[in-house]
Formats: sequence, structure tokens, C-alpha cells
Amino acid sequence: MARVTFLPAAAMVTGDIQDSLLEAALDNGVEIDHNCGGNCACTTCAVVIDSGVSLLSPMETEEQERLVESDKLVPGLRLACQTRILSDGDITVTAIG
Repeated sequence: MARVTFLPAAAMVTGDIQDSLLEAALDNGVEIDHNCGGNCACTTCAVVIDSGVSLLSPMETEEQERLVESDKLVPGLRLACQTRILSDGDITVTAIG
């Protein structure tokens, strides 16, 4: 299991391999906006990966295109619904929705 800390709430949760960051948050009572239901149709679940990027899935084309369309583009930006945990370890993200 991975340990994921969601900032600014400083909520630390555990997530299973292949869980999305959104699933890990919601399964553990951490609220992250997700207007499209986690279908990569919006950017409300946007997070910045502060640490642990090597433990996460790479960005795919659909996610990249969605983020480029948004006004939130910053280094480390990912959609929590599309970012999957691939390895055990510590991950820290900042929700910017």
C-alpha cells in the first residue's frame, strides 16, 4: 500500500496499487472535487504532485489534452482521477481543483 498525504488538509491515507488518487481519497473520507465523476471530462480533481511522482502512472494523452485546455497548468499538475498508484511508498499531493 502507498501512503498518500493530501494537502492542504494534511490528511494521510493509504491507497492500493492501481487505485487512482481520487479513489484513495474518497475511500478514506478525503473530499476532492470531481464534477465529472472521475471520467477525465473536467479538471476539478486537479492536484499537484509534490513528491512520489515515480510511484504513479505516467500521464496519458487524454489527461494531457484536458490539462492543456485548463487555466491551471503548473509543473506537476495531474488529474487525481487519472493518476494511478503503481508502487508502495510515500506520495504527497496538493489539491488545487
